[in-house]
Amino acid sequence: NGKVSWSGNTPYNARRFSNTPIPRRAINLIKNAVLSLKWDIMPIEDDVENVDDDTLARIKAAKSSFSHPNNTDSFQTLLEIGLVDFCTLGAMVLEPQVTPDPRRPIKLWNVDSSTIRIFPTWTESDPDEARYAQMTGLKGERGAILFTDAELMYLRDNPKVDTPFGTGKMEVAFQSVQAFLGIQEMSGRAGSDQVHKTFLWWEQGQAPQNIDIVRSYLTNDVEGQSKVSMVAGMKPPEVVDVVAVGIEDLLIPWQEMLIRMIANAFDLSPLALGLEKDVNRSTGEVLDDKDFRSAVVPVATKVQEAFTRFILHRKLKWTDLHFVFLGLDDPDQQTKMAMQSQLFAMNCATPNGILKNLGLPKLDSPFADLLQIEMIVINAE
Repeated sequence: NGKVSWSGNTPYNARRFSNTPIPRRAINLIKNAVLSLKWDIMPIEDDVENVDDDTLARIKAAKSSFSHPNNTDSFQTLLEIGLVDFCTLGAMVLEPQVTPDPRRPIKLWNVDSSTIRIFPTWTESDPDEARYAQMTGLKGERGAILFTDAELMYLRDNPKVDTPFGTGKMEVAFQSVQAFLGIQEMSGRAGSDQVHKTFLWWEQGQAPQNIDIVRSYLTNDVEGQSKVSMVAGMKPPEVVDVVAVGIEDLLIPWQEMLIRMIANAFDLSPLALGLEKDVNRSTGEVLDDKDFRSAVVPVATKVQEAFTRFILHRKLKWTDLHFVFLGLDDPDQQTKMAMQSQLFAMNCATPNGILKNLGLPKLDSPFADLLQIEMIVINAE
């Protein structure tokens, strides 16, 4: 009949569901929060000041590779595409290729995770054995492109021992989203019902053509018109009022429950999806911080670990460097500033040390490397 079945939890249906308002809001909250984080390439010891020229050159080359992963994408577009697949289908897939250019030693491309199949018999004892196959949809030998374990970065969400694939947040929320869309469709039809909430009842049977005349008259000459109504030839009918659609008919509590279940599937609070009302500021700040730590930090940690392990260590053999997102420890800038101020007041940190922790440039002043007590002594002298 031309209609698409949404009953199965397939990649196509998961992607369709992810484009509806509530799931898209949840995906965007996680995706945009990760994309807004600053990132850097640093030595494993995090001591940038005492590294040699070769290490600085490799750090610069790695930054250039991530900032310009290929000739089309930027780091933001590359990561954004990957994070959408990661939240929707439970996997972020990148194809890396080492280049001969020392200024950009590696290139990266996104791969549709729904097209990747995994060979369950793969073992790491044979590095040349194919582990992944990309299904192209073509016939014959072109229908599958084989990749070894080193040729594809396959980052899974919620990995399990019973399947080689990951489980995406959208897959967890699939049933709740399906039920929510059904309720929304029913509520939309009920709320936008523009028909008259009355019946016209005749005690005596009327000829069908007379009923059609009345119906046509009401539709064409009365609705939306300001005219004097005139009808002749029939006994006046009795007007029977029909109860209008009420708030209970929209099943609002059940919709709110489904939104809560969707929020749980994405590790978010209901407040993040716009459900809670009249939340005071202190409670809202606590919930925002909780959402960041429960939903954003785990995703960012998995991404930075995968970029470090697979791209820097495995592909480039730069095991002394790692990819890091800055600011994962404390996302609340005001709280972080208050903590740094307390450390300065306790003579545990210098201004330049505080600026380094905040990811800001140092001050070119000898006083910026002094503790507060040292500044007080110098000022007194």
